[in-house]
Amino acid sequence: MNDYELRVQSLGLSPQMEVMTFLMEGLNTSDKKSQVTFLDVRNEQEVQESKLEMNKEGISCHYIPCTVDDCEGLKQQASDLFPDINAPLILFCRSGRRAASAKKCLVDLGYTKVCNAGGLTDLNQMIEKCLVK
Repeated sequence: MNDYELRVQSLGLSPQMEVMTFLMEGLNTSDKKSQVTFLDVRNEQEVQESKLEMNKEGISCHYIPCTVDDCEGLKQQASDLFPDINAPLILFCRSGRRAASAKKCLVDLGYTKVCNAGGLTDLNQMIEKCLVK
């Protein structure tokens, strides 16, 4: 079992195949625009150190810092930033723990297609695999 699979069990990450499906459907569209939105829940310092590696037109990535115990900012901004509760959202942080809390918050608010991709490194690797195909 690899590190990601262990974190699926221990931190509540979405299975890699589910994340890849969201990515494939959202990034490989005929109109060249992404149909998926990314939510980075890391803190400001982490965001300054490294960012989502995307060179695709129309990528939407929002930054709302969350902690394991506090997603209040996300609760307050969710309906404005993500008006379609059925649109795919891919969440990430450093390891997946904060993204798991954010996912629970969004699901509790009624969002139906929320995926915890784990850490930024995990997500960048999965994006690279999807864009190569």
